[in-house]
Amino acid sequence: MITFGKISNIVVVTAAALGCAACNNDIVFSDSKPLDPRGWMQNAPAIFELDPAAFCPEPSNRFAILTARATGDTISRLRGEFMATLSLRYTGDCNAWELKVVAERSALDRPIRTDTLFFRLFDSSGAPCGKGNLGIYEVSATLPYIFSVTEGTTLSILPDNYKTPPRGICDATLLLFRLHK
Repeated sequence: MITFGKISNIVVVTAAALGCAACNNDIVFSDSKPLDPRGWMQNAPAIFELDPAAFCPEPSNRFAILTARATGDTISRLRGEFMATLSLRYTGDCNAWELKVVAERSALDRPIRTDTLFFRLFDSSGAPCGKGNLGIYEVSATLPYIFSVTEGTTLSILPDNYKTPPRGICDATLLLFRLHK
């Protein structure tokens, strides 16, 4: 038997889902990469592959062929120019007050582009600058250029040189948005 309480829960959940979908209608790509919260090492970049089919044009084994087909069926190949936002999630006990991240965009038909992004994690009083709760916070930065996606485009990010690797950085998320002209 469906009660009023169950109906109101269904209505609230449905309205929230529709609201989130309406807010994110400009997102064309989203991917998150987990990072080692014990320390994000200089030799462990987070790599976002925006054109996965370009990396294995002729698979040499059955597993690779099935994987390529599944990827091709579920991920459309991006092409064009987008606005890009990079977000970092971190814990309240992170050992870095601010974080300098090197972002390197590469593609098969373009020169490598390297930029540095700054993320302020805590303010001068030690309070987290990011939004969040339950001890996990998130900060974001928009890449300072139009993000062009062509064949074989990847974005690699890693922390700049630190004597002590930043601890408490949980994951990185890349979002690409449609350009409005």
